Amino acid sequence: SQEHGHDHHHHHHAHDRTSELSMEEKLAKLLSHWLKHNEEHAKSYEQWAQQAVSHGFAEVGALIEKAADKTRAVDEDFKAALGVLKP
Repeated sequence: SQEHGHDHHHHHHAHDRTSELSMEEKLAKLLSHWLKHNEEHAKSYEQWAQQAVSHGFAEVGALIEKAADKTRAVDEDFKAALGVLKP
């Protein structure tokens, strides 16, 4: 399939300089990035959980709440990982 031939430089972000970083720095950067976005997602989940409940979708809301809790639990792992990298 020739159409895939040209797109081997699609970077999510312009993180081209990551190649100069040590693995420790790369991991720390990634973890910080994930933490920030996870927190945004968790807040968004909680807002939508409340919306769902207030519109009569109690079970849907409860499930979204569970997802928010899990997202925050993932944050704990990321924070612990960062603590190992940068005590």
